[in-house]
Amino acid sequence: MNAALLLALLLVLPTAPAAPKRPARVQPAAPAAPSEPAVRYEPLADSLFTQADAVAWLGGPLEDTFRQEEEPSSENGRDHVTVRGWYPKGWNPQTAEAPPERAIQVVVHAFADTAGAERFYEFVHDRDEGSVKHTDGPFAGFAFTSLDGLGDVAHVKHGSLPGAGGAKISLGTLSFRSGRAFVQMQVWMADGTALDRAQQAARVMAAKLR
Repeated sequence: MNAALLLALLLVLPTAPAAPKRPARVQPAAPAAPSEPAVRYEPLADSLFTQADAVAWLGGPLEDTFRQEEEPSSENGRDHVTVRGWYPKGWNPQTAEAPPERAIQVVVHAFADTAGAERFYEFVHDRDEGSVKHTDGPFAGFAFTSLDGLGDVAHVKHGSLPGAGGAKISLGTLSFRSGRAFVQMQVWMADGTALDRAQQAARVMAAKLR
C-alpha cells in the first residue's frame, strides 16, 4: 500500500466535460475581468503546530518536513489550504510503501465564513464514517468515534496498518471544526499510541483557535 494514499485528502471538485468544438464567429475581445485580490485566510498550519510541537508530542527527531499550500479562490470555494508534515529522516510520503514508525501531518482549511467550514466538515465526516465500513478497503477494521469538547464538532478515525517487517503502526486521523477553520491531523506511531497523541495535540491546536 502506498503511504501517500493515507495522507489527508484535499477536496477536489470534478470538472465538467468539455463541449464539442464548433466553428465560431470572431467576436470583439471583451474587456479583461479584474483579477481577484490576493487573500490569505487564517489560521495557517504553521501557526497552529510547529516542528517543536511535533517533536514534543511524538518524541525523538522528526527531520523531514512536507509543506503544501493552496491559495483561496472562487474555484476552490474560498478555501485557504495549508499542509505541514513532520517525518523521520529519509521517509518520503510520495514514494514510501509502508507507513512511518512515528510521524504527524496537519492540514488546515481556513474559509471565508463559517458556512464553508461547516460544509467541508460534513463532507469529511461522512467520508471518514463511510470509509471504515468497507471491509476490503484500506481502513477495514478501523473505528470511527465522535468527540466532545474539541472545537465546535470533532471526530476521529483510528486503527492500525501493516508496517515494515510485519510491524503494526497505529494511525489516528482526527478532524475538528472551530468557527470558519477545519483542522485535520494524522498521527502514526509504532507503539500504538497514535489515537491518544492525536487527541492531545488537537486540544493544543483547538485552544489556539478560541
